[in-house]
Amino acid sequence: PREKVEEKTVAKQEVPESARAIEHYLRARLSELSGNYQQATYEMRKALLYDSSCLLHTELGRYYAMQGMWKRAVEQADRALDACGEFVPALLLKGMLLVSGNERQKAVEYFSRAVERDPKNIEAAIRLAQVYLDLGKKDAARKVLERMTRDNPASAEGFRRLGDLAFESGDEAAAERYYRRVLQLAPSDTRTIEVLAGLLERQGRYREAIAVFEDALVYSPENPSYMAYMGGLYLKAGDRESADAYFDQLRAMDPRNARLVAYEYSRLNMHKKAIAELVNLLENNPKMHSERLLLAIILEERKQWNKALEQLDRIPGTSRVYINALVNRGWCLLSMKRYAEAADVLEKALEAAARDEDRGRAWRYLA
Repeated sequence: PREKVEEKTVAKQEVPESARAIEHYLRARLSELSGNYQQATYEMRKALLYDSSCLLHTELGRYYAMQGMWKRAVEQADRALDACGEFVPALLLKGMLLVSGNERQKAVEYFSRAVERDPKNIEAAIRLAQVYLDLGKKDAARKVLERMTRDNPASAEGFRRLGDLAFESGDEAAAERYYRRVLQLAPSDTRTIEVLAGLLERQGRYREAIAVFEDALVYSPENPSYMAYMGGLYLKAGDRESADAYFDQLRAMDPRNARLVAYEYSRLNMHKKAIAELVNLLENNPKMHSERLLLAIILEERKQWNKALEQLDRIPGTSRVYINALVNRGWCLLSMKRYAEAADVLEKALEAAARDEDRGRAWRYLA
């Protein structure tokens, strides 16, 4: 059995100075990286025998939290704060523990103190803004993020979150400004590229959306998702020749990229072309079950129930989309007024479904 380790009274210093303490601290971090939090906790407690600094107490509290030992985690955070006052890592830990305990209003105090102590601490600002959003205080969250961008002008994260906030509030002009700023700082940010392009597409600014992807391809050449999206945008802009060029290039890169072409046709309600693309793809790749499910869904939308059922029947029980296939089969049978068969299939789906989303759909159709 390991020796019992008792921590000393907390020293009024933020970081450890003892070589032995630092050695055990590093061992704790290595154990953490390997996923052994129990060993990491032991090593951190050993470190505290040699140097009872605020950082070590905070890290020990973090390890306790990782293992669900909330009371012990709070004790360590409080020890560090009592000794070192506005110690930012301890303030963040205490705030996160309060959020975990659903005490968000109290967490605001600790995250606010962390931001005041270290205005350039991005994590502190993000956590404070998120708590405000959780509390429904969008204006307060916006102010925190605006300050964050002033204090950290080279960081894209604050601008990205401001863009999301503006987008959710319906201010698309502001969202566009923020997203374009993100791409100046982080040109390869996939999520922002797709969100900005989607925003421009919805406004009918297809050429500008295409330009966003053209810039993105500089940093991610021959990105299949970007190229497929560009093909769809060219179709919406009325440039069929350019669209076909991108789609042909995708198929030449990998015949299986035809599924991306099919997704674009489906997204644009060009169902006949999507069906043809998927049928050709599945002839050579019969085990692409996600694509077969998409084909069935498109056939359902066109009320071609029997053809949809034929495709769904070919998805085996070992496929990761099997539950979806069962639910869709139930929907087809329901639409065909084959109620008893639909009920049997949906009950089978409910028994096998693990995800709440799948269970919810099955319950609705069964009801």
